[in-house]
Amino acid sequence: MTQLAIRKTANDDAAKRKVTSVPISMIRTNPFQPRKFFSEENLFELAQSIHQVGLIQPITVRKTRSEEYELIAGERRLRACIMLGLQYIDAIVVTAYDSDSAYMAMIENLQRENLHFIEEAEGYINIMRKMGISQDELAKRVGKNQCTIANKIRILKLAPSVKRLILQHNLVERQARALLRLHDEVLQKQAITSIVQNQMNVKETESLIERMLDTKYRMDSDSPKRVPRIMTLTADARLFVNSFKDIVEKMKVAGFDTKYSATQAHDHLEISIVIPMKRR
Repeated sequence: MTQLAIRKTANDDAAKRKVTSVPISMIRTNPFQPRKFFSEENLFELAQSIHQVGLIQPITVRKTRSEEYELIAGERRLRACIMLGLQYIDAIVVTAYDSDSAYMAMIENLQRENLHFIEEAEGYINIMRKMGISQDELAKRVGKNQCTIANKIRILKLAPSVKRLILQHNLVERQARALLRLHDEVLQKQAITSIVQNQMNVKETESLIERMLDTKYRMDSDSPKRVPRIMTLTADARLFVNSFKDIVEKMKVAGFDTKYSATQAHDHLEISIVIPMKRR
């Protein structure tokens, strides 16, 4: 590449990154924005900072067909400026398609490292559904391991009320994943109460879940109406069963209508997994 061509490319990139004053009334939020929770206190502090020293980092938007703008990055900054009653905001206008906008919004939030793992999981699901792509393809697009994305998405199986408690009490991701083992919303809430009251770490949380599982299995075993279930399996065997269930769940998320069933006899367990040849 000639020096002239290099300078021209650099000038083109600079033009694309030019800061423009955009009417706030013409900006709509990004439907792929993964962040759903915004602290009013933090927004107020940001608004005061902008009021004192101005907007240091412009937001990023793209032009839509309706000649409006769609936000790609900087929703907290936009909300803070709205809180201040500003009419215009500094923005970098980029050219991007719907898919680009979705990935850019996700990656921008991931790079800031303060996106909650539940928001991150919901963002992944949103992109896969809207774009019709698999977990594997999404992982390549956002630079993540496919297993990492699958583990985060599993947490969305928790009931909304349980997820709210996780957010409210600021439980970490591994604690949330441990709760999935209980398969019972009431027990999950009881576990969260114990975790919070006793300020448990991840290891203590996992031990609590194990004790709760053992208690539940023992109670089921003592019930005269009990139907043979996987409940009487040893802890090691349960790990294998849970691994099968995890695989089935991952395949369902990937679009395969996979069927799982288990029957326990006197001295053995029969597991059946039916996998269709095509995605639904």
